[in-house]
Amino acid sequence: MALKPLTFIAALRCDRIDAPWFIDAPINGELLTLYIERILVPTLAEGDIVILDNLGSHKDQAYRAVQAAGAHLNQAQLCGRRILQIRAA
Repeated sequence: MALKPLTFIAALRCDRIDAPWFIDAPINGELLTLYIERILVPTLAEGDIVILDNLGSHKDQAYRAVQAAGAHLNQAQLCGRRILQIRAA
């Protein structure tokens, strides 16, 4: 029996997990944009901060949807390298 990839995406808030979504596939740009526009953006309030790593699947259209909701968007560019450094230690 071959295992299929399962992706979990959610918004992490100080007091709860919000906008959870399970995908029975690996993430790609189309699915990420769908998640942001239809699941995440409706939960955002003006002034919220959204942090995304710089995966190639994170496209400009998704960024614009977050910003249109009045949220601030940050990109965690060094996150992946830092995680690799921690794992190597």
